[in-house]
Amino acid sequence: MGPGHEQSVLRCTASVALAAKTCRLGFSRLEHLIFDDTQGKYGRAAARNMLQATADTDWLFWIDADDHLHLGGLRACLNAMPNWDGVWGECNSVGQGETGSRDGQTWPFTWDALVSTHPWFGLQMGYCIKTEIQQQYLWKEQAAEDYEMSLRLWYYHRCLKVREPLTVRDRSIRSSGPKAIDVQNWVQVSQSLQSEWKQRSDS
Repeated sequence: MGPGHEQSVLRCTASVALAAKTCRLGFSRLEHLIFDDTQGKYGRAAARNMLQATADTDWLFWIDADDHLHLGGLRACLNAMPNWDGVWGECNSVGQGETGSRDGQTWPFTWDALVSTHPWFGLQMGYCIKTEIQQQYLWKEQAAEDYEMSLRLWYYHRCLKVREPLTVRDRSIRSSGPKAIDVQNWVQVSQSLQSEWKQRSDS
């Protein structure tokens, strides 16, 4: 929870509770951890590194405070867990003219699609990953650190993008912290990261 998320985190928390209620019997334990960085003292990467270091569950689900968990998000993860190390959902957002699933997404979604698809239609922050795998990687304090992490996880592990949303992004809400980044800059940095990882996989 960063600067500007004081109100949106309430909706996020409510969505997590509702989604958990719909499939609670599928999990032995569900715990919602919130890192309060509304003063912008730590930054996204440091906050996530501290959260994942303390996690003692089998799986982690990352969700930003300005997003909300789709009602079927946890169920979609639960269905995929037996065969995969990480699960992402379709890119889905509301606000600023968007009303749900983004047109232009590639299916089936593979590594080749990840390094060639426009990032806005590739992977969305809000994913489920085995804790022991996530804890192997530290988040980097950089722009588009979410896409950098996703590329890394997809390169080294068995990851899946399901054709249903896990989270829904509200584009009317935006972080106001000193390390906030707008969509245009995020896309530019993500495309640069795509090129770097494509070269790695081609070599």
